[in-house]
Amino acid sequence: MVEEKQKILDMVITYGLFIGFFIFLVLGILALDADPDFIADKFFGAALCLFLSIFHKRIGFKWYSIFAILVLLLMHHTKLYGNVYYGIQFDMIIHFVGGFCIAVAGFQILSNCEGIGCSNVFKIMFFTIFVTAGIGAMLEIIEYFAYANLPPGEGLLHYGTGDAGEWLDSTGDMVCNFLGAITASTLMAFVYRRKKNLHHLKMFIVGSRR
Repeated sequence: MVEEKQKILDMVITYGLFIGFFIFLVLGILALDADPDFIADKFFGAALCLFLSIFHKRIGFKWYSIFAILVLLLMHHTKLYGNVYYGIQFDMIIHFVGGFCIAVAGFQILSNCEGIGCSNVFKIMFFTIFVTAGIGAMLEIIEYFAYANLPPGEGLLHYGTGDAGEWLDSTGDMVCNFLGAITASTLMAFVYRRKKNLHHLKMFIVGSRR
């Protein structure tokens, strides 16, 4: 029964990601004339959905990791950069959410690893936080490349709304990524420990009955 439910869930995820691939692909083609700044972002979204639809089972991604990545992708495409909510810039919000979502996926992958001694929850948290911070720093390098070599505009490959402030903006973005990673890792560690304790309790009960 459990295996059947898992197969259904895998099928829903696969077909859902395929649908997402075609949606982003069509939006990318339509943007060739209407929204040139976000062309790369839309085609990146299509490529990410296609990649996840094919490899999510091999990677071991669970549904919540895929959901977190898609939430981040959709937030990016809302194009709300420059808006301020309760005194917080949207750019800061999405970097926090970005760090959170990447850390959720990273923690899930590291918690399933074998043979490298990463079963300790604090070790998983440590690696997750700093891997996420590294990914965030890499994105800032991409933004600097856009700033130095491409004309101003919107989207991942341009320097535009939400990027103003040069080094101060980059520092703020990385801090928000870091805070998001810490928040997600702490939450995932709590869930991980709880599941592990419940598993040990279940094994103890089963063993005592024998």
